[in-house]
Amino acid sequence: MKKLLGIILTVCMICSAFTTPAFADSAIKVTIDGKLVDCAAYGQEPLAIDGRTMVPLRSVFEALGATVLWDGETQSVLSTRGDDMIVLKLNSADMIVNDEVKKLDVPAQSMNERTMVPVRAIAEAFGCDVKWDGATMTVIVTTTSSEQATPEMTVSNLYKAINTLDIEKGISYFKDEDTAFMYFGAKNAKDYITIVGGMDNSDERMNAIIVDYFAECMKTCTVSVDTVTVNGNTAVVTTTAVMPDFDNLNDDAFYNIPEEQTIILLEKALEKCGVTMEEMATTADPALQAEFEYAIMEVSFEYAAQLIIEDAKNGNMKTINETITLENVDGKWFIVEMN
Repeated sequence: MKKLLGIILTVCMICSAFTTPAFADSAIKVTIDGKLVDCAAYGQEPLAIDGRTMVPLRSVFEALGATVLWDGETQSVLSTRGDDMIVLKLNSADMIVNDEVKKLDVPAQSMNERTMVPVRAIAEAFGCDVKWDGATMTVIVTTTSSEQATPEMTVSNLYKAINTLDIEKGISYFKDEDTAFMYFGAKNAKDYITIVGGMDNSDERMNAIIVDYFAECMKTCTVSVDTVTVNGNTAVVTTTAVMPDFDNLNDDAFYNIPEEQTIILLEKALEKCGVTMEEMATTADPALQAEFEYAIMEVSFEYAAQLIIEDAKNGNMKTINETITLENVDGKWFIVEMN
């Protein structure tokens, strides 16, 4: 018996030598943008495992303003924040971030009936800045890093918003809405395309078609940040944008559409409506007639976008240089002037 107990104790000692301890340390804290994350409210204090701080899954996701969808069958969580999406699976070292697989030092795992996740990996996957303050035992997460941590990021994200016609997002990068309105001339995509394209914006469905048309055309735009000069809380950024020359497009290609192309567009519109030419010609249904009119407009704008993109590829582009002045307010850079 004594010999058996000795063997058991020896095995336990050997196992413990190769097992990394996991321990809850109430001294460990997590803050997001200066606000303390109350992990205890989610049923578990932060844990230190292999030098990584683990926190209850929902505590960090919800504090970051991310959505959380738990799949009990696959034991995985899908979370989105803005344009970013991550997928974690319990006990797996693989984390999928926007379709890219990243390796975790410590996988998500269940402890005390709580799913624990590495706070740094999650926050950084969502584009946040993460620092460790050893003196206060605090994980400091700053969410501004992916948006406005530097003048260059702010400017780059502004152009990204413009290229996707997310005018509301673009306005958020300005210090005040009046300055933004002077630049955009609009407060949303609907008004923006009215100004840029001279289109009527009274019809919501028509607006959606036109927005798609402009968004497709804007895919040809490229923007580069040329110089960044920072002086204290102010910065000046110069950029070069290359975009289709809408003022000098080959209009004849659209207004004089070949007959064979006209037939193709007509067939596409009929297909969208799910009817034949004979049915369309004889219908007395006003709803179907209206649907056909929208379909005609939709395929026409799609065709116009293709022509603009083709024109751009053939060199019909214009270059715009801009000088952008920014100001740092509470750690974020905001645009105060654009020339």
